[in-house]
Amino acid sequence: IDEPKDRAARLETALRQGRHAVALDELDCFCHCALGRALCVTHQNDEALAALDVSLELNPSFAQAYFAQGFNMLWHGREIEAETLLDRAIMLSPRDSHISAFHHVRSWAHFSLGEYDIAVEFARRATRQPNVTYQAFATLAASLGLLGDRAQAETVAAELLQRKPNYNIETARQEFFFCNDVGFIDRFADGLRVAGITNA
Repeated sequence: IDEPKDRAARLETALRQGRHAVALDELDCFCHCALGRALCVTHQNDEALAALDVSLELNPSFAQAYFAQGFNMLWHGREIEAETLLDRAIMLSPRDSHISAFHHVRSWAHFSLGEYDIAVEFARRATRQPNVTYQAFATLAASLGLLGDRAQAETVAAELLQRKPNYNIETARQEFFFCNDVGFIDRFADGLRVAGITNA
């Protein structure tokens, strides 16, 4: 979801389609997982938890559902549980096509806890994956910034801007639309400023 102006409509569509999918097949773990993801990013974290629990009951080996529940738990303020779920996702599918996201969200969990050194470790793992997005570089730069490692933070920020030339602090704030913790976003912005990322 790249354009903030289109986001509300797209999220509404995702929710509607997720509910429709579950109605069509209540025994399909993928349907419950998709619904859970849509509920999570629209701040309906309790409902998301329930949908993702059903997905995991239907398929206890479904790495994507562990990832989705870990993501949901993180924004539900339950970082320790999120870490356990994300670890499980990685163990179940170490060569998953979304493995960079698994590592990246683990980085966010540690960032949320103020464990910036561990956040750096997982963000670096994410950036080493071939299909990584620019956002993992933003997390790495912000984490290094808050550790006070300005030189490394600036180096990573330069790589971030190569991948996403117009990235700025407002971009970061917009992209955390699913985050329930304003303090997390403010700290992320502070780390980006140390790395040399500007407001606009």
